[in-house]
Amino acid sequence: MAKESGAIISYDPNYRAPLWFDQETAVTEMRSVLELADIVKISEDETTLITGRENHTDAASALLDQGTGCVVVTLDSVDTRTMI
Repeated sequence: MAKESGAIISYDPNYRAPLWFDQETAVTEMRSVLELADIVKISEDETTLITGRENHTDAASALLDQGTGCVVVTLDSVDTRTMI
């Protein structure tokens, strides 16, 4: 309903293993709502879990290719020499 009304939808999977029956179920459910999100805020670890891509830049690109308008990846550690 929000999407149909023109609302901007953001999504943060915030994966917490103990809250799910198993990892496969979690991944399936988290992936199921990606197509609705305009903005995805996702951790570096979650990018691999959800997209299967080891590199967070490749994972972000994959999410953009699926139709997400903006992907924000939070990194576990930041080396400012590699930031663009």
